[in-house]
Amino acid sequence: MLRPPRYALNARALLRAVVALLLSTAAQAASAVDIVPLPPPDAGPAFAGPSFDAPAANWDAPPPPTSFFNAPPGGAIPVAPPVFSSSSRPPLFSGPPAINPSSGLPWVKQWLPDGLIWRSYLAGVKEPRFAMTTQNNQQFGTFWDATLGARFALFRYGTPTAYRPEGWEVDLEGAAMPRLQPTLDSSPLVSTDYRIGVPVTYASGSWQFKTGYSHISAHLGDEYMILHPGIHRLNYVRDSIMFAVGYFYTENMRLFAEFDYAFVTSDGSEPGEFQFGIDYSPARRGGAPFAAVYGDLRQELDYGGYFVAQAGWQWRGGAAMHTFRVGAQYLNGMSPQFEFYNQFEQYFSFGLWYDF
Repeated sequence: MLRPPRYALNARALLRAVVALLLSTAAQAASAVDIVPLPPPDAGPAFAGPSFDAPAANWDAPPPPTSFFNAPPGGAIPVAPPVFSSSSRPPLFSGPPAINPSSGLPWVKQWLPDGLIWRSYLAGVKEPRFAMTTQNNQQFGTFWDATLGARFALFRYGTPTAYRPEGWEVDLEGAAMPRLQPTLDSSPLVSTDYRIGVPVTYASGSWQFKTGYSHISAHLGDEYMILHPGIHRLNYVRDSIMFAVGYFYTENMRLFAEFDYAFVTSDGSEPGEFQFGIDYSPARRGGAPFAAVYGDLRQELDYGGYFVAQAGWQWRGGAAMHTFRVGAQYLNGMSPQFEFYNQFEQYFSFGLWYDF
């Protein structure tokens, strides 16, 4: 089989570009305005939440002049309050797709802000989150694929909103992704992939962008090696620079594409990787259906890879609209456990996912 041509990219030039981007962000942040918390409300009856018996027109009433859409005089910038929603009110963030709920708010510097500019791909099985899927195939029998990880914002120069903020952001992410065989004695660990990264993200309106550094490595489980003494362990490693773009076609649907270039590879991994897909996740609190498709293509597989589809029910809540999902997953292609990256897998799963 003819292999696609290798592309000789200059890793040092890519690293210099990322460093220049970080320095530019820090320079902008140094001159930004600090967030000043809103003063406490006057004494009176506690706010018990919105009245769902009120006419629908009340939800669309224009904000008062001193609301969080308009900074008060004197330079103090209030933090935007959370968005309220219920099944009895109109859809959240109704309006043209290009309107972002953070549009028009001032940009300020924030350490450890709530929420994220860039969220994990729903069907991306190597994304940092908390998750567990159970499935069965001929090679492993019944097995669990878990993810124990998180992504959080370290610094943001942008809007003080938790859901879909605008601006620049530096994140930290990490995850361990083990595979186990729960039907065997002591539930032996088959393998674990580890991921760490420092994404730098930007958002304005419906558009999002991401770059930064990402590391992933594969590790074979001791118990699995004892059970299979003839197996050969792969030291699969990728240290990559990532470039990604996301677009909210509607407030509920995001399209995305990502190219990762690995400047460090080992035991079969090669530089190029493409990720792409569509996430459908209704932007409202409470329960709603969700669906997602995702593809991963890598150079070491002649730009083959695996395809994932998910569908089920989700619940969203909190100021950042955290998401808990229950549903079904279908995977077809080469194994997403990189100790077995060149082995074919196909299965249906039942899964639980929690995204920050």
